[in-house]
Amino acid sequence: MLAQLSKYLELEDSTPPAGSCIVVSDREDLPVPRPQGSFVQQHLLSVCLRRKLSCVMLSLSENLSHYKAVMAKCGFGLQSYLTSGQLSFVEGLKMSRFASNSNAVDGQGKSLLREIYEELRTAVRKIRQSHPDQLPCLFLEDLALVLDLGFPVNEVLQLIISLKSLVKDGILVIYATCGKDDGVDVILRNFLFHYANWFLETSGLSSGLSSEIDGQLSIDIRESEEPSRKHRKIYHFKTQDRRIQFFAPGTSSGIL
Repeated sequence: MLAQLSKYLELEDSTPPAGSCIVVSDREDLPVPRPQGSFVQQHLLSVCLRRKLSCVMLSLSENLSHYKAVMAKCGFGLQSYLTSGQLSFVEGLKMSRFASNSNAVDGQGKSLLREIYEELRTAVRKIRQSHPDQLPCLFLEDLALVLDLGFPVNEVLQLIISLKSLVKDGILVIYATCGKDDGVDVILRNFLFHYANWFLETSGLSSGLSSEIDGQLSIDIRESEEPSRKHRKIYHFKTQDRRIQFFAPGTSSGIL
């Protein structure tokens, strides 16, 4: 979908390493307007599918029809992958406790978090059985929404760790809007930054003033030789009808 982004992520002819956790963070505390960073996760999904990895995707904010329409607009069709079983889509909006907007735990003591885990465990097991020769990938979007339902942040962090164990031989990709300047969002973002092998974050420009730039993408990738260190790359981007154009910082004439 985005050739420039594949180049920056060094994914032109490869996939993320097995065992990786990739986080796409969308900050909301820097100047707007700007598009959400979900385009980064959608691009990663297209890369994994094209590279013959089996994928399970959970969406807590949009339905399947939305994703099919958005990705088709960018020239990537999901239907063939759904038909072949290489892609399994789990609609969080149809989960009973999410649909009813229930907070935390219901009367029988079974939480939405447990329902999410069980749904994804079943989906991952099925896709492993149907595609045993393919690495499993698990995509989560938007995990920060469960915080808005009142779940304790420590339970959300434990869910992340449990889901990572489901695909410890594959790839976990998490999209989260966790840039609000309050306690739980800060805790979630800090945890994800240190937990992830790749931390990709979209945000507005710090100046907030641009006629040609919608936002910036920072890429932090943990060094394999020194896991405690990450190297960072930053790019500016402009969204257009069917594509996203990237610039090196300072190279666009639209920055004021």
